[in-house]
Amino acid sequence: MDGSKTYKAMRKASTAPAPGALADDPLPEVLAFPSDALAPLPPNGFADNLLLASTRGTSLDLTLPLNEQIYPGDTLQLELNGTRVGSPHEVTDEEYSAGQVTLTLTGEDRDSVPEGTVEINYDVDFLSGGGLPNTGPLGQRYITDYTAEGAPFLGEPRFEASVIANGIIPDSLETDASDREYLPAQVPSYFQKAPGDKITPKIDGISDDSAAVIVQTVSMTTEIPYFRTFIEDQGDGPHDFGYIVTDRAGNVSDESRVVTLTALLKDYLTDLIKPGVPAFDDDADVPLIDEADARKPGGLEVIIPGNPSLSSTDQIEVQWGSRIATRVPAQTGTEITVLLPYAIVSDEWHSGGAPADEARAVDVSYTVYRNTISRGRSPAHTVEVNLFVAGGKDPDPETPENENLTRPTLAASSGAENEISGPDFEEDATVTVPWLLEGSLTATPFVEGDILTVRYGSVDLTPRPITDADVTAAVDINDIVLNNAAIKTVGSGTVPLSYRIARSLTSGGSNEDYSPPQDVLVKGSDELPGGGNPLPVGSIPEADGTYPDDPTRQLISRKEAVDGTEFIIPAYVNQKPGDAITVTAKAFRPFYRSEATQTPVSERDFEIPDLHPTDETSPTRVHIEESTLMRYDLLGIGFHFHISYTVFGVADPTIPVASAEYLVDMDSRGTLP
Repeated sequence: MDGSKTYKAMRKASTAPAPGALADDPLPEVLAFPSDALAPLPPNGFADNLLLASTRGTSLDLTLPLNEQIYPGDTLQLELNGTRVGSPHEVTDEEYSAGQVTLTLTGEDRDSVPEGTVEINYDVDFLSGGGLPNTGPLGQRYITDYTAEGAPFLGEPRFEASVIANGIIPDSLETDASDREYLPAQVPSYFQKAPGDKITPKIDGISDDSAAVIVQTVSMTTEIPYFRTFIEDQGDGPHDFGYIVTDRAGNVSDESRVVTLTALLKDYLTDLIKPGVPAFDDDADVPLIDEADARKPGGLEVIIPGNPSLSSTDQIEVQWGSRIATRVPAQTGTEITVLLPYAIVSDEWHSGGAPADEARAVDVSYTVYRNTISRGRSPAHTVEVNLFVAGGKDPDPETPENENLTRPTLAASSGAENEISGPDFEEDATVTVPWLLEGSLTATPFVEGDILTVRYGSVDLTPRPITDADVTAAVDINDIVLNNAAIKTVGSGTVPLSYRIARSLTSGGSNEDYSPPQDVLVKGSDELPGGGNPLPVGSIPEADGTYPDDPTRQLISRKEAVDGTEFIIPAYVNQKPGDAITVTAKAFRPFYRSEATQTPVSERDFEIPDLHPTDETSPTRVHIEESTLMRYDLLGIGFHFHISYTVFGVADPTIPVASAEYLVDMDSRGTLP
């Protein structure tokens, strides 16, 4: 909220006289500041001792009439906000005789207190009499202001919309009581706005002091004039219009944010030729702009014929019916192509009434602007437009889809919705297209004769006509099969699933309406560790050849277990450094080739988690501690491990892929020599 500058006043606590003493009343005489140090009075005429900002850091001589209680030899000292400052001043015979004393308030002392309202007073120490010091009257103060108005910035001046749109022409001007023509502007309220502020208009950084306005009251806006003579002095063409604010203390603001306006109209074009619209003009049969034309990538083309009076500094603005397109640069003598966004074409067609299968006429013209001022408008070219589509008016014309159409859903072979993973990747899926519009309980986009085509990724499924039976049943269409070949062709990832509805027009041709896509998460086995094939079995190289009677037997005895051993995980398909690997070992007794019943010895089981490949091609080496293998804290026995590893790949960290088990005997019996 804007408001006048205000400052928090500070005052010292009063000093009570000793018990039983009678306190003198404060002396009535007040300090007077030099007039050349004071700011002009505010509009209400009340003096407030506001100091000019230019006095900052300088000493000020304050005058004080001497009270009859003050005599030569008494001392006076100034105080600011209840604290004495400066040096005591001893009253001289000459000052006593003159009845007035001058006290100096230094710039250093003034800078010692915060900017704003400052309580000022003087203390009197009597040379004799044994009494307490006295002081001047309370309520004396002055104001320092070193801060320019309008922080953090002054808003731009506000002009009539016609001035912004058409530039400054004679019809833009008003006349004041002195018959001076001027362009009025409103200055918005600003931070610390206060009566007495002076607002000075500026054009291109040049001030017009003759047009300065003094703020009388704090209001939301203040009108300032840009006199015609001042505007003309700057010449025709574009100029930056701003203003500055000077407060009563003399602080001058930075220039406001500016508005660029173009002054005067030099030329008005009368030979402009109507525009061309190729999508309409070039139709071989019935000229018509349909949905596909309007949604052409980049925009609908409007051709502006060349004119030798145009220049590259001019701007072209196309009017499509009541809609205005963004201006584009002109070219001398060369035709220009303007691309209209779908939103403009759609909004204009739908403004002609409720959607219906009918062509609606639109007048297309263009206006030439030079420095934002109109130089002329072309004749209109009338075209026919039909944007009747199944889903009705697109609520978000910036997207290629019509958000009125409800997204389809996919059911995988397992019943999973909008997700294909695991075995489902090898099976067909089913697509369901909702019968009703998005958010509606009754309205449908379909009529008999519509053609429904589902699109999965880059693959179009077989078009399906909407039949009378469909309309009678009025239920979701759930008989569309997405075959496994299409699923595998598109592959894994996030796959967009959508559909389009083609509707025939009475004038010939058809309009197609596209649904928003439904993302289908496809997790094919081809992306998982192993690429859909089993992960290679790990091994312990130190277990090879340790049993002479059977070199194929995998065995780790106390001898091989010294200092631990390595379990090697071969590099696998789709190996990534971010994969998370866990090695799991389950213990059974006796040895793995024994025909005796295998009994779990779970106290010897172990797991090593949080392992990661170093790169995409190297095996992963896992060190297993000797104590983990042998478990010397348990009875020495012969047993074996079933060791496997499980990988959570970065492609889908929710699906574990496990290897086959590697069997290795362990013999912790005996003692090493």
